[in-house]
Amino acid sequence: MRVAGFGRLGVCLAIAIVAVPTIGVSPAHACSCTLRTDEQLRQDAGAVFTGTLVNRQVQPTPTPSPDADGVAVGSPVISMFSVTRVYKGKITNPQRVLSGSEGDSCGLGLRGEGPYVVFTSRSGDAGALPGSSLCDGTRKLQADESLPFGRGRAPSKAVAAASPTPVDDGTGDTLGPTSDEDEGSGNGTAVGLGVVAVALIAGGVVLRRRGRRES
Repeated sequence: MRVAGFGRLGVCLAIAIVAVPTIGVSPAHACSCTLRTDEQLRQDAGAVFTGTLVNRQVQPTPTPSPDADGVAVGSPVISMFSVTRVYKGKITNPQRVLSGSEGDSCGLGLRGEGPYVVFTSRSGDAGALPGSSLCDGTRKLQADESLPFGRGRAPSKAVAAASPTPVDDGTGDTLGPTSDEDEGSGNGTAVGLGVVAVALIAGGVVLRRRGRRES
């Protein structure tokens, strides 16, 4: 009887041990990356820089599928960094970086302002936003961590697109045409007034000559 009792107890314990690891565990996202050194990551990257996270915006998608954090899986994310040093490529300050959200898209998983070391797939002057993923090596820097990239250099300043400044005539209205169509109509009016002025001058000359002949 004792042996049978211990046998049943052993079976119960075995079932409990097998079941415990599966309790409360959510399915893991498939994002597998090859381990590389920082120097290998730098060689494979289009640009490398360090900086702090200023903001992070999740872009809308047609059919979002939220993950555990409520972020749509696969949604593009634009992260804005205040750049401190550049180690490769052309990077401005501030610099926007495109990535996927966390989950299957191997998003960056940024938490807090950092500082971060950011590895992107292209340089900032490639005609599109530089992209980055978890497998590119972007991560938060540890306290007093030094990177094997040398001193680096300061980032370039981001140039804002210049826009024409309207001129105020003091009445609250702005001077100057608001479109090519308005500018064209203004030129037509000026030409018409010029023709009328010439006609009036010519008419005055003719009248003067007639008056002299009659006298």
